[in-house]
Amino acid sequence: MKIIKQSKLLSTAILLGVILLPQTVFAESKLYIGGNLGISTLEPRVVDGSVDDDSDTAYKLYAGYNVGTKNHFSIEAFYADMGAAHIKTPTTQGNVDYKLYGAGVVYNKPFNKKLSGFGKLGFAGVDNDAKSS
Repeated sequence: MKIIKQSKLLSTAILLGVILLPQTVFAESKLYIGGNLGISTLEPRVVDGSVDDDSDTAYKLYAGYNVGTKNHFSIEAFYADMGAAHIKTPTTQGNVDYKLYGAGVVYNKPFNKKLSGFGKLGFAGVDNDAKSS
């Protein structure tokens, strides 16, 4: 239990560092890039079997371009690898991998010089692949 808490804390620290990096590197540019790193828990539906290992490392990469002079709107695309879940059935075992992709429009609303909020509207797709061993 202690290892899981430390792992989640480390993932959160890495995630915050990666999120804050693009804002400092590309502060004067209309282009931005970023990424996220964390732990995913996957729950595939298995008929006549079970999920052996449902946790994996996950990451997301995204890029966007600010539109307009005040940078309130941007166009953004992303790719995410959510990791894999290991499954077992009476006759076989294997992994189910999950990948996500999408694009959309982002609206950024600054409240003051240090705080802003954002909303996203777009589409996303899921691609999964099952491999038996």
